[in-house]
This record gives sequence, structure tokens and C-alpha cells, in this order.
Amino acid sequence: SDPDGAGVFVDNSGSNDGGWTYASNAEIDDGGVGAITFNSDGEVINYEMVVQGTSRNCGGGRTYWGTWVTCEETTDGQIY
Repeated sequence: SDPDGAGVFVDNSGSNDGGWTYASNAEIDDGGVGAITFNSDGEVINYEMVVQGTSRNCGGGRTYWGTWVTCEETTDGQIY
């Protein structure tokens, strides 16, 4: 896939304290946003698609409030 906008989120929850999640847009026809979660030792502990059913996710990224915004780069593109 073609990764595009990306961001890192620190995880301070009890089950993964000190870990983090890397989220990245996929600028391909099937689009979407994937997220890889790491533990505090840097080991991958999870991967999942957090946005699906979109197309050519290009612009977007982490917001000031710690949320994620993703935008489709198409004629009728949406912002999620």
C-alpha cells in the first residue's frame, strides 16, 4: 500500500502503559486507515484496520485532541 498521513498515539491505559499506536492512511483504491500497536518494549502486539470502506485516504492525521482525521482524495471525497 501507499502510506500517507500518519500519527503516533501514546497509550497510558492499564493494559499497555507506556506503549503506543502508529496510525497511517492508505492512499490506494481500497483506502482505509491501519493501526499498529506496540508495547513499551517496542514489540508489535496488534494490527487492525481502524477505518474501512473508504478510497484513497490521503490527507489527515492526529488532531490536537488526540483523535484521528482521514480524508479521501477523490472527486466526491469525505472526511472521517
